[in-house]
Amino acid sequence: NKNGVYNVVGPEIINRYELALRVADTFKLDKSLIIPTSTAKLNQTAKRPLNGGLYIDKILQEINYTPKSIKEALLEMKFRSM
Repeated sequence: NKNGVYNVVGPEIINRYELALRVADTFKLDKSLIIPTSTAKLNQTAKRPLNGGLYIDKILQEINYTPKSIKEALLEMKFRSM
């Protein structure tokens, strides 16, 4: 009997470069092809946060939900794609 907006993501907050490295590790991809760059060099029109993540305190307090870690989620994606 809950309502409202719930931001549901995993508990970790990491930068996009680290996420790309974790994806490469999980899927056995060549990490040398991932080249880090700064957000400033991208010249994006819209501002972007340096790290990706959301505050999930509301859902953790109100319902019995345990979010997956990035590693768990990537492994699930890997094995579902096989």
